Amino acid sequence: MHSHILAEYHKFEYDNKVYILNVETMQAFRVNRALSEEIDKIQNGTITCDNTTNARLLAALDQLGLLLRDQALENEQESLPCSLPVKHVSLNVAQTCNLSCIYCYGINGEYGQKGYMKAETARKAVDWLIRQGMDAKELIITFFGGEPLLNFPVVKEVVQYARERAQESQKRIHFSITTNGTLLTGAVNSFLNENRFSVVISFDGDLEMQNSNRPFKGSKRSHEITKKRVEQFLKSRGGNATGRATITAYNADLKRVRDSLVQMGFKRVETTEASLPYLTAQSGNNRFQPSFVINVNQRKAMLEDLEEQARETLRAVKERKHASTSKILGIIRLLYSKRKKRYFCGVGRGACGHLNLRRHLSLPQVCRSRRSKNGQRK
Repeated sequence: MHSHILAEYHKFEYDNKVYILNVETMQAFRVNRALSEEIDKIQNGTITCDNTTNARLLAALDQLGLLLRDQALENEQESLPCSLPVKHVSLNVAQTCNLSCIYCYGINGEYGQKGYMKAETARKAVDWLIRQGMDAKELIITFFGGEPLLNFPVVKEVVQYARERAQESQKRIHFSITTNGTLLTGAVNSFLNENRFSVVISFDGDLEMQNSNRPFKGSKRSHEITKKRVEQFLKSRGGNATGRATITAYNADLKRVRDSLVQMGFKRVETTEASLPYLTAQSGNNRFQPSFVINVNQRKAMLEDLEEQARETLRAVKERKHASTSKILGIIRLLYSKRKKRYFCGVGRGACGHLNLRRHLSLPQVCRSRRSKNGQRK
């Protein structure tokens, strides 16, 4: 007698209909409620799933791709590679910032140890990436902070050095940067464009929203000066950049946020909810939650807005129009191509970060994910 286990799936309801998303095959099916209830019984152990199970139920499960042999997952683990190359390194070239964002998780961008990365340290990081990239031909260096453009001379030096090392190693290195946009000058714009940087600009919406969330240090408003510089940068590259807004109680109107960023000239817009400060989250005491935390009514409105965003994005795809909401568009691409996204983040598998350190420490070899034969990550 062969027993089965169910493949990983996600069940959800929409418009009073039940759907099953097979996580392994990335296929979605609409099912009737009777079948949905039978699947629930199997999942919670009320009924078993073997050759004695109702033939029609087995056939339905097979059609959904939910039937797995007992050894299926173990075999899949054994097929995973023992090591993976590191293809992406994020360099915190400036552990300081000129803004004082109300939700900053990096302690004003300093991460508890204010300073600038030296060119020598950054060059060592490039050498390390070349080595740990193994046979990978495409590598990525991201400049991060704090505000990385506060250390622009080192950014320029790293790019030149990385190009030289990549040519020697017969690899290609791509560059990206996440910036608050306050230091985007003509010279900076030209450099980023000439070196084909992928650029993410943190900007939280219109005048009221940006000034509430992202003031300069000393509480000086940041919207006017930053908006002008960002718009000039976007014009220099036809809007080819991502505007990323961090959402708090002060800018929870997602449509208003998106509209303001699109009007500035961004072709791609992302929104991410602000995280609670680490100590507050660890304490589990809601009395210490900061004022920017989104309330219940705002969250409900945000969920409704996200649903409308999905409809708008799907309509744009069908009508072959531009869709600015890159996160939802990315999900649609995954579903259409039936590609699985096994991990939310690449850190520990093919990506790592490097901070500016006062004392010398070698770059951690453990950033590359390694697996033993039983599939456990070391």
